[in-house]
Amino acid sequence: MKKGMTIKQIAEAAGVSIGTVSRIINHQNFGYSQETYKRVQEIIGETGYMPNRVARSMITKRSFTIGYLVDDISNPFFPEIAKGINSVASEKGFNLLLCEGGGNAKTAEQHLKTLYKSGVDGIITGSYILSEENIDYLLKIQLPFVILDANMTDSGFYNISVDNYSGARTIMDYLILKGHRKIACITGPMEMESSRKRLNGYKAVMAENGLDWDGMIVEGDFTQKGGILAAKEMEGRDYTAVFAFNDMMAIGVCNYLHENGFRVPEDVSVVGFDDISMAAYMFPPLTTMHQPLFEMGQGAMEMLLSAMEDKTSGEYKEKRFDLTLVERKSVAAPRMKA
Repeated sequence: MKKGMTIKQIAEAAGVSIGTVSRIINHQNFGYSQETYKRVQEIIGETGYMPNRVARSMITKRSFTIGYLVDDISNPFFPEIAKGINSVASEKGFNLLLCEGGGNAKTAEQHLKTLYKSGVDGIITGSYILSEENIDYLLKIQLPFVILDANMTDSGFYNISVDNYSGARTIMDYLILKGHRKIACITGPMEMESSRKRLNGYKAVMAENGLDWDGMIVEGDFTQKGGILAAKEMEGRDYTAVFAFNDMMAIGVCNYLHENGFRVPEDVSVVGFDDISMAAYMFPPLTTMHQPLFEMGQGAMEMLLSAMEDKTSGEYKEKRFDLTLVERKSVAAPRMKA
């Protein structure tokens, strides 16, 4: 079959209408059988046909571009989610536009406006953009959007989430079972819902076991440097374990402890949260709470596609993913004092 065929010629070769071929190319799942889909795709594959994206956009009124606004591109947490988003987006014929929000709602607001002006069909972002102004803006422009880890049930949110409270409790119960009673905690930014939920889980288990958290909590920023600074701030305090609210800060804590003559886990145990790829390869390998980041990205894109098809931006819909504790080598029983 000759190369460079037109959509009309593909339709003639497959014995179907131009409209049917157009629906198949544009991933519109109606008006044709599985047999027809397979026949058209075989012809497209043999001819190397590539749809004209500009013409396609004019017909469908879509740019076939999705915006993903991340907090910190250097944190492996976000690229892993991006891979999941892109795996679904590319299958459905969409491009992914990655944009760094700078870690605060004001900067994120400017990027949201830029993404909208660029003509994206929808936006996926994290709970760090959840200022009242940003949410109002997204609702007013009626652009479909999905929030990762919002942990909220307000009208207007399509939400991919995990149970941060239960995840924190599981980590704390694990440390208690290992014999730890003096457990320090490095939170994320407290304006973020995930940080507040995890802190509530930490405090709940401490209280249930009659343990005091005064002087044991330091606010971090979810970066490796933030973990180093938090560990430095805890110098001189009496603790046997550290629960860091993400892996990047846990890695920073481990680095600081090593550089100052402490062994992990012989002297201090460290637990993270996220299970980013490098957590398994640091020394010692990090015990952490696994979030299925790739699958969460896939779920976010599938939810966004649903919102785009339904043309809804003012309804609540949530998909919650399970967390799993991954036990590696960064936790041990506390050493007995002589």
